Amino acid sequence: MKLWILGSGSSGNSVLIETERSRILVDAGFSPRVLKQRLARAGVAPDSIEAVVVTHEHTDHVKGVGAAARKWGWTIVSTAGTRMMCPEWSELRTILTPRKSSVVVGDFHLETVPVPHDANEPIAVIVTSIGEGARAGIVYDLGQVTDSISRALDKLDVLVINAAYLPSLTPVTQMEPKQFGQALTVNVLATQALLAAFEVLLDCYAAEVEKLGGTRVAIVDPGATRTAMRAKAYPGEDPDTLPHPSTAAPALIDMISPNYSGNGQRVDFLSKETRPL
Repeated sequence: MKLWILGSGSSGNSVLIETERSRILVDAGFSPRVLKQRLARAGVAPDSIEAVVVTHEHTDHVKGVGAAARKWGWTIVSTAGTRMMCPEWSELRTILTPRKSSVVVGDFHLETVPVPHDANEPIAVIVTSIGEGARAGIVYDLGQVTDSISRALDKLDVLVINAAYLPSLTPVTQMEPKQFGQALTVNVLATQALLAAFEVLLDCYAAEVEKLGGTRVAIVDPGATRTAMRAKAYPGEDPDTLPHPSTAAPALIDMISPNYSGNGQRVDFLSKETRPL
C-alpha cells in the first residue's frame, strides 16, 4: 500500500491511498484542476480513483469533492451528517456510513471513528488493504484524543495527523468565545498533549529498534515555511523571505532511504541541527 499527501493545511487537504488493485482519496479540498495536477505528480489518473472518503464538510476538505466525483465518476463515502451539509452531492453516488462503522470499497476496508471537532459528524478513517494487510490512519482536526480513537489507532503502519486551528486575528478580549475555545482545545489541549506523548513514545521506540534491523526513528521540524496558514497567521511577514516547503523534500527523502543511519533524533531543517529526542 502506498500513501501520498496531496496537500495538507488551511488551503486544502487530500490523501491518496493506493494498492495494486484500488485507489481512493481521503478528502478532496482542492479544485478538480489542482487535484488532477497533484495526482499527475504521483502518476495517477483521476478516473482511476474509485472513491473519495470525506472526513467532514469544511471547505478545505470538500472543495473539489462534488465536481471531481461528477467529472470522474467517484463514489463519495461520508456520514449522513456530512452529506446533509453538502446538498450539491444530492445526485451523486454516495455511500453513507455511521460515524462508528465500517465499509468496504475496492481493496480497502474502511473503519470510521468519531472525532471531536466543530463540524457535523466528523470522522477519522482507518484504511486497511484487504489484499496486503497494511493499515493507515487518517486523523484531521483532532479536538482531543478519545478512548475510541486511541483503540482505533492501534497496530497501524502509517499514521497521518493534522490538527491546527487558526482563529480570527483579533485581540483575545474581542475573540468570539467559540473560536477561543476551539483554538485552545485543538492547538493546546489536544495537539500539544499529543505531540508531547508522541515524542516520548518515539524516543522509547528508537531505543527498542536500535539493534533490531533497519528501522530508524526521527522527528523532522521543517521550521517556518511559505504556507497559506503561515501567511494568515503572520500577515505582516514577507512570505518571500521564507523557504518553500518543497525545499525540505530532498533531505526528507534522504532520511527515508535505506542508507539513512540516524536514529532517535530531532532534525531541524533550517538550522541543520540534529539533537537526540
